[in-house]
Amino acid sequence: HLPWRTRAGVAEVESAHGTLGGRTLLPDGRPSSPIIGIPRNGANGTRAIAATDGGLLTGDKVWEHAVGPFQFIPSAWALWRADAHGDGFTDPQNIDNAALAAGKYLCADNRNLASGDQWLRAVLSYNDSLDYAKAVYGFAQGYARNAQTLT
Repeated sequence: HLPWRTRAGVAEVESAHGTLGGRTLLPDGRPSSPIIGIPRNGANGTRAIAATDGGLLTGDKVWEHAVGPFQFIPSAWALWRADAHGDGFTDPQNIDNAALAAGKYLCADNRNLASGDQWLRAVLSYNDSLDYAKAVYGFAQGYARNAQTLT
Protein backbone atom coordinates (compact mmCIF):
# COMPACT_ATOMS: atom_id res chain seq x y z
CA HIS A 1 0.00 0.00 0.00
CA LEU A 2 2.80 2.40 -0.86
CA PRO A 3 1.34 5.02 -3.20
CA TRP A 4 3.68 6.37 -5.89
CA ARG A 5 3.03 9.89 -4.65
CA THR A 6 4.68 9.14 -1.28
CA ARG A 7 7.96 8.23 -2.97
CA ALA A 8 7.56 11.25 -5.25
CA GLY A 9 7.12 13.44 -2.17
CA VAL A 10 10.27 12.01 -0.59
CA ALA A 11 12.22 12.53 -3.84
CA GLU A 12 11.07 16.14 -4.02
CA VAL A 13 12.02 16.93 -0.44
CA GLU A 14 15.34 15.08 -0.58
CA SER A 15 16.71 16.33 -3.91
CA ALA A 16 14.04 17.94 -6.09
CA HIS A 17 13.98 14.62 -8.02
CA GLY A 18 17.71 14.67 -8.63
CA THR A 19 17.85 18.30 -9.75
CA LEU A 20 19.18 19.75 -6.49
CA GLY A 21 21.69 22.54 -6.98
CA GLY A 22 20.96 22.95 -10.69
CA ARG A 23 21.66 19.34 -11.59
CA THR A 24 19.75 17.62 -14.34
CA LEU A 25 18.58 14.05 -14.34
CA LEU A 26 20.31 12.20 -17.18
CA PRO A 27 18.64 9.57 -19.40
CA ASP A 28 20.35 6.80 -17.40
CA GLY A 29 18.59 8.00 -14.22
CA ARG A 30 21.66 9.55 -12.62
CA PRO A 31 22.04 13.21 -11.73
CA SER A 32 24.45 15.25 -13.86
CA SER A 33 26.81 15.34 -10.87
CA PRO A 34 26.66 13.10 -7.81
CA ILE A 35 24.44 14.21 -4.95
CA ILE A 36 26.43 13.96 -1.73
CA GLY A 37 25.08 15.59 1.41
CA ILE A 38 26.87 17.17 4.33
CA PRO A 39 29.08 15.06 6.58
CA ARG A 40 27.19 13.40 9.44
CA ASN A 41 29.80 14.60 11.94
CA GLY A 42 27.52 15.99 14.65
CA ALA A 43 27.62 19.57 13.34
CA ASN A 44 24.56 21.50 12.12
CA GLY A 45 22.17 19.36 14.17
CA THR A 46 23.21 16.09 12.53
CA ARG A 47 23.86 12.92 14.45
CA ALA A 48 27.51 11.87 14.23
CA ILE A 49 27.77 8.70 12.13
CA ALA A 50 31.18 7.26 11.31
CA ALA A 51 31.76 6.13 7.73
CA THR A 52 30.76 2.52 7.16
CA ASP A 53 31.93 2.00 3.59
CA GLY A 54 35.44 3.43 3.71
CA GLY A 55 34.30 6.38 1.63
CA LEU A 56 33.29 4.26 -1.36
CA LEU A 57 30.00 6.13 -1.98
CA THR A 58 30.92 9.49 -0.46
CA GLY A 59 34.66 9.97 -0.82
CA ASP A 60 34.83 10.52 2.96
CA LYS A 61 36.57 7.77 4.93
CA VAL A 62 35.65 9.38 8.27
CA TRP A 63 31.96 10.38 8.19
CA GLU A 64 28.78 9.18 6.53
CA HIS A 65 27.00 11.49 4.06
CA ALA A 66 23.58 11.01 2.49
CA VAL A 67 23.91 10.20 -1.21
CA GLY A 68 21.76 10.19 -4.31
CA PRO A 69 18.31 11.51 -5.15
CA PHE A 70 16.76 9.73 -2.14
CA GLN A 71 19.63 10.64 0.20
CA PHE A 72 20.61 7.25 1.59
CA ILE A 73 23.51 7.09 4.00
CA PRO A 74 25.85 4.28 2.95
CA SER A 75 24.98 2.08 5.95
CA ALA A 76 21.27 2.30 5.04
CA TRP A 77 22.03 1.72 1.36
CA ALA A 78 23.89 -1.46 2.33
CA LEU A 79 20.65 -2.74 3.91
CA TRP A 80 18.09 -1.51 1.36
CA ARG A 81 20.00 -1.34 -1.94
CA ALA A 82 17.99 -2.25 -5.00
CA ASP A 83 18.53 -3.04 -8.67
CA ALA A 84 15.50 -1.57 -10.42
CA HIS A 85 16.77 -2.45 -13.90
CA GLY A 86 17.93 -6.02 -13.33
CA ASP A 87 21.36 -5.07 -14.67
CA GLY A 88 23.33 -6.19 -11.62
CA PHE A 89 24.10 -2.64 -10.44
CA THR A 90 22.81 -1.10 -7.23
CA ASP A 91 23.74 2.57 -7.48
CA PRO A 92 22.19 5.01 -4.98
CA GLN A 93 22.76 7.85 -7.46
CA ASN A 94 20.38 6.17 -9.92
CA ILE A 95 16.88 7.49 -9.21
CA ASP A 96 15.18 4.21 -10.20
CA ASN A 97 17.36 2.09 -7.91
CA ALA A 98 17.00 4.62 -5.12
CA ALA A 99 13.20 4.84 -5.53
CA LEU A 100 12.87 1.07 -5.29
CA ALA A 101 15.15 0.99 -2.24
CA ALA A 102 13.16 3.81 -0.64
CA GLY A 103 9.98 1.80 -1.17
CA LYS A 104 11.53 -1.21 0.54
CA TYR A 105 12.71 1.01 3.40
CA LEU A 106 9.32 2.71 3.85
CA CYS A 107 7.48 -0.63 3.84
CA ALA A 108 9.84 -2.29 6.34
CA ASP A 109 8.31 -4.10 9.30
CA ASN A 110 5.21 -4.85 7.18
CA ARG A 111 3.96 -1.28 7.43
CA ASN A 112 0.62 -0.69 5.76
CA LEU A 113 0.95 2.76 4.28
CA ALA A 114 -2.79 2.88 3.57
CA SER A 115 -3.14 3.65 7.29
CA GLY A 116 -2.42 7.24 8.33
CA ASP A 117 -0.47 6.34 11.46
CA GLN A 118 1.56 3.68 9.59
CA TRP A 119 2.27 6.16 6.78
CA LEU A 120 3.52 8.70 9.29
CA ARG A 121 5.62 6.08 11.08
CA ALA A 122 7.18 5.06 7.75
CA VAL A 123 8.04 8.62 6.73
CA LEU A 124 9.41 9.42 10.18
CA SER A 125 11.62 6.32 9.95
CA TYR A 126 13.11 7.87 6.80
CA ASN A 127 13.71 11.21 8.51
CA ASP A 128 12.63 11.68 12.13
CA SER A 129 11.20 15.17 11.76
CA LEU A 130 7.54 16.16 11.80
CA ASP A 131 8.37 19.11 9.53
CA TYR A 132 9.89 16.62 7.07
CA ALA A 133 6.78 14.43 7.19
CA LYS A 134 4.57 17.48 6.62
CA ALA A 135 6.64 18.48 3.59
CA VAL A 136 6.49 14.97 2.11
CA TYR A 137 2.74 14.87 2.73
CA GLY A 138 2.23 18.27 1.11
CA PHE A 139 4.12 17.30 -2.03
CA ALA A 140 2.41 13.90 -2.16
CA GLN A 141 -1.00 15.54 -1.95
CA GLY A 142 -0.04 18.03 -4.65
CA TYR A 143 1.05 15.23 -6.98
CA ALA A 144 -2.21 13.37 -6.29
CA ARG A 145 -4.28 16.48 -7.11
CA ASN A 146 -2.33 17.12 -10.30
CA ALA A 147 -2.71 13.51 -11.40
CA GLN A 148 -6.48 13.70 -10.93
CA THR A 149 -6.68 16.59 -13.39
CA LEU A 150 -5.06 14.40 -16.05
CA THR A 151 -7.82 11.78 -15.98
